[in-house]
Amino acid sequence: MINHFYNITINNYIILFFILLFISFLGVFINTNIINKLVSSIIFINVLSANFIIFANYIDGINLDGMVFAIVISFMLIMNIILFLSIILWIFKIENIVDIENEEKY
Repeated sequence: MINHFYNITINNYIILFFILLFISFLGVFINTNIINKLVSSIIFINVLSANFIIFANYIDGINLDGMVFAIVISFMLIMNIILFLSIILWIFKIENIVDIENEEKY
């Protein structure tokens, strides 16, 4: 629907997707912080799920197949993030880097 108002073609979406994929790859490979790598991988997966929606829209008009795939991918992404952050907290607790019991502010 918005494509008819602003004359957005699929080439514009492909260029945007490649730019965002490049940024997310740089974030994964250049950053040393594990949280920044997690955020970059989230951007990467969200760009891929947005690809499903855009290409399903351009192929069949209003098609819900791409939306269903994007929802499934988002659900799996949320579950992976929960698992990843719980593993990070478990490692911090084992290594005694963060004192969970003492919550004094410095």
